[in-house]
Amino acid sequence: MFNKWGVKIQELYNVLKTRTSEVEIMLTEKQKNSFNDYFSRNHKEIISVLGDDIDATIKRLGLDTFRISMVLTLIRYIDKTDEITDKVYCSNLDFSTALSLVGVLQKHAVRVFNQMPVPQGSTKNRLDFFNLLPDDEFDRQKGNEVGEQIGITKHSVDKYLKYFRNHAYLNYTHNKYKKVKTKGRPKV
Repeated sequence: MFNKWGVKIQELYNVLKTRTSEVEIMLTEKQKNSFNDYFSRNHKEIISVLGDDIDATIKRLGLDTFRISMVLTLIRYIDKTDEITDKVYCSNLDFSTALSLVGVLQKHAVRVFNQMPVPQGSTKNRLDFFNLLPDDEFDRQKGNEVGEQIGITKHSVDKYLKYFRNHAYLNYTHNKYKKVKTKGRPKV
């Protein structure tokens, strides 16, 4: 079975290699919008929780999504290489499959990132900060103490508390914070 597919893929490769013009894989406008919405939303969420150190990984996953889409699109032509034109549009099925695969890769990347030691001078992990905050009511001073324990500056503590407040992970009244129990932990 693998030999059969290997031969077919080799034939597809040979057809593509001997073409006089390049094949451009295109996304529809709807797919482009979905791609941009998905990655801008996930990028902002992950960066806001984990910091800038994971930025390149998330951007690389965007590139991987398009690469997977291209491969899946071309595999659809494995038995009909004579139908390959200069511009080939990615099907919605191939695009959503690529997004699904990258969604899993993103979860794994975040898990690996969370297991890596934080280099000195690196952006601190906001999720660790959140998890160390008391479940009971606490004030800014307690937040600063938690931040100090893991090397987060007071300025960053203020930014993190503001982020968690704005995203409804913390309730805030008169310098008192409390985790929102129904909200759970920040998602990444």
